[in-house]
Amino acid sequence: VKYGKKQEAVMLMYEWIQTIGAPAGISGDNCRLLSGAVGVKESRVEMEIEYPTMNDLENFWMAIDRDDHEAWSSRMQNCMVDASPIWEIY
Repeated sequence: VKYGKKQEAVMLMYEWIQTIGAPAGISGDNCRLLSGAVGVKESRVEMEIEYPTMNDLENFWMAIDRDDHEAWSSRMQNCMVDASPIWEIY
């Protein structure tokens, strides 16, 4: 996240989890938010979502409300360093 925007970014991430992610199927059992402190960049904020199968993950993605996500993204973009978001699937 951009310098000075970490707290705002974390708050927006929690908002996304509660208002967009939860209705699509994430919960405290399969989702966590991480932030860098020791050994990683301090500006790094990560969301980990765990599903047992790729099909479950794809179903989650399909259940995300596109309009709500787009509106949230327009607010989050003010906190993000351009070209920094990445997806990693294990």
